[in-house]
Amino acid sequence: MPLTTPAGTAIVPGRKLATGGQGEVFAVTAMRRQVFKRYLPSTLESDPALERRLRVMVEHRPEGWREGGSGHLTLAWPTEVVLADGRFTGFLMPVVDMKDTVGLHRITNPTDRRMATGTTAWIRGFTWRYLIRTGVNLAHATHTLHKAGVVIGDFNESNIRAWRQARITLIDCDSMQIRDPASGERFFCPVGRPEFTPPELLNADWRRTVRHPSGDLFALAIHVYQLLLEGEHPFRGLWHGTGDKPPVSQLAREGIWAQRGEGPLTPRPAAIGSRLLTDDIVRLFRRAFEDGAISPTARPTAAEWLDALTGLDRQLRRCTADRSHFYPDSQGACPWCGHKQPAPRPVVPRTTAPATPHPTLPSAPVPSATVRAPSPALVAATARRARRARQALIALGVVAVLALTGLITGLALTGVPPRSPDYTLTDVTGIAGTTGDVTGVAYSPDGRTLATADGDGRTYLWNAARRSVTATLADPDSTGVTAVAFDSDGAMLAAADGDGRTYLWNLATRKVTATVSAPDSTAANAVAFSPDGRLLATADSNGSAYLWNVANGRLIRTLTDPTAYSVAAVAFSPDGKTLATGDADVYLWDVATGRLRADLPEPTDPDALAYSPDGQTLAVGDVDGGIELWRTATDEQTRTFGSLSDYGIGALAFSPDGKTLAAADGAQDTYLLNMATGKNIATVTDPEEVSWAEGKVTGVAFSPDGKTLVASDANGSTYLWLTKWFKS
Repeated sequence: MPLTTPAGTAIVPGRKLATGGQGEVFAVTAMRRQVFKRYLPSTLESDPALERRLRVMVEHRPEGWREGGSGHLTLAWPTEVVLADGRFTGFLMPVVDMKDTVGLHRITNPTDRRMATGTTAWIRGFTWRYLIRTGVNLAHATHTLHKAGVVIGDFNESNIRAWRQARITLIDCDSMQIRDPASGERFFCPVGRPEFTPPELLNADWRRTVRHPSGDLFALAIHVYQLLLEGEHPFRGLWHGTGDKPPVSQLAREGIWAQRGEGPLTPRPAAIGSRLLTDDIVRLFRRAFEDGAISPTARPTAAEWLDALTGLDRQLRRCTADRSHFYPDSQGACPWCGHKQPAPRPVVPRTTAPATPHPTLPSAPVPSATVRAPSPALVAATARRARRARQALIALGVVAVLALTGLITGLALTGVPPRSPDYTLTDVTGIAGTTGDVTGVAYSPDGRTLATADGDGRTYLWNAARRSVTATLADPDSTGVTAVAFDSDGAMLAAADGDGRTYLWNLATRKVTATVSAPDSTAANAVAFSPDGRLLATADSNGSAYLWNVANGRLIRTLTDPTAYSVAAVAFSPDGKTLATGDADVYLWDVATGRLRADLPEPTDPDALAYSPDGQTLAVGDVDGGIELWRTATDEQTRTFGSLSDYGIGALAFSPDGKTLAAADGAQDTYLLNMATGKNIATVTDPEEVSWAEGKVTGVAFSPDGKTLVASDANGSTYLWLTKWFKS
């Protein structure tokens, strides 16, 4: 069916770029700066006013939708409607390069910045000054829309794309609330994310509710808070009140936020202090979260945020001890230097890549180097040489020590170290071969294959016995792989990526058999197969988990967490009847019905989940470095391991016999916990750590026979440890 604009210009769709709940986005042949969004027939049928909405948007673009001098695209605003044989089918809009931009959450989260690779490695250079300037530009874009009478409505971080110059672009503009100036007809914003929706609108029918700018200003204040305080959320922290911590919606309704003096909610111990904030900024936050809870009109306008953040940027001082630190001139000392950070660890010298250059404000794009994955033969040869060298050094060291102590006579050099509760194991086999950080690791059910995924979009399959690469599976869209999992018989591998897609690989043919992606899904954070291999669970940053039919790749149901925070982990119970998901709390879902069976409120902010092999225990690791064990039969907490690490617990794995729990932290340590005694029987440490910020342990797994523990890190290496050394 021919596609044209109302003026008769032919539109020829090219490659499909994205698929969402409402429609599909295509490149346009002969129009490099435009893309075509085609609505699904079901979307057109369900919203008869859609054509009128888009025609009004095309005719009334907000002034300032592009920057005057640079031409930077502030709003991805519709430019023309598209007709199929004379009938409305979609619209054209300016193209936004999704590979050279990142969602706002990627720059507010310090871990995401440190671990960035590939075309978005520039976010590593985002200092506090850049975060402030991003806030300035976000406030400016919001002010531009409000001045034009537009209300964003669905003002979540996934709809905000950040550029290397600290500029931003707002996307999904066709869902914003607008009004036809000629007829007075109002077109509502029918969608939204609860965590960015003001409390007065949470129970409203968004399809018929008039939104006001004050609703956007609630979300804007949250975005600014997260930019200024390293990803911290105003309604998350430690609860000191009576009873369980209330949900975020209730805290927002009552005006209880983390920086409210003498309040029952306080910031997390690891959070950067409020000394970074000037009195003017704090007053605006009080108006947004305290006064605004009583009267929405009390919230600061976008223009007020624009003035305050611009003023903050102008008074920044640069730290003399660390040139990457910026702080308000009103502070006598650098708050960043005083912030509690991990102490440097003893390190083994290694060759490091050149430091990522800091972005400029603004600057020409910095070209990214292209790094080729090493060949399997080269990887194997390198690993053998490194292993022999390490073995020789270890043997020489042991001989020297024994000779000095007079104990060498009659002793065989077994290499077995003395057992001690806190002994750090050093005999390790390191395997390398990824071009970026290793983001996930998994063993096949038969233990013969080890899969490691990296941030450059590749998954490597290793012969576990020979430590050599047997295959490289490249993400079809070249985005970073975030998690991997084998199915129950080892015939299929699921690889989730940073753009919300999960690829199902047939390991016999090394080909993708299906790609699953939920509507409007953002980064896929976690993936897991059900024990019988029939279902696949994925989770994303939009606050939902999804159940898929593996046989046909169809979405069975969506499980949306009540708090709708980013879901960081998923785990099936061994009987396959329950799916555990973790965002602000831990939620237990009935797999058969999709109903929420239980909410485990402690701890807050879980980052890792693991069921024991017998299914009787659920282990939960949180961002504050603690681990809680829950009895699955009663949903009661049975034990807390306390704060093991200052850097959070990001990965968990039970040994096959269920006697040991491996817990990896955000630095370079993996703790081995005896489930019977509750003691830490050993700590294994990444031996080639450069600094705590770069060497985060990203994944842990036991081999099916329980003889090996594997730990992957953000430096591009994976380490295999012999478990016989830490038997308790």
